[in-house]
Amino acid sequence: MKKVRVARDDAALIYALGVAALCLSYTALADVAARAGLGDWQAAVWPLVVDGLIVAATRAVVTLDAGPARRYAWLLLWAAVGVSIAGNVAHLLLPP
Repeated sequence: MKKVRVARDDAALIYALGVAALCLSYTALADVAARAGLGDWQAAVWPLVVDGLIVAATRAVVTLDAGPARRYAWLLLWAAVGVSIAGNVAHLLLPP
């Protein structure tokens, strides 16, 4: 497999966009979780579980060879992305 080199500026931009997206998603998911009746600490942890699973599954998809483990990582990735998008849409559509 050929390795691709990424310039430092490009990597910094990618990380900055990722952190910004995580912050926005965290706020929305924590708000939805709190409105759903979860306690303070549970509402604070819920977005970390959802978006953290996206990060972990993405890493697994990128690093694992083809096979059942990689297919499972893809399943986890798409499931977590679906939950995150649904939570963010709910935050947008539900009244305050």
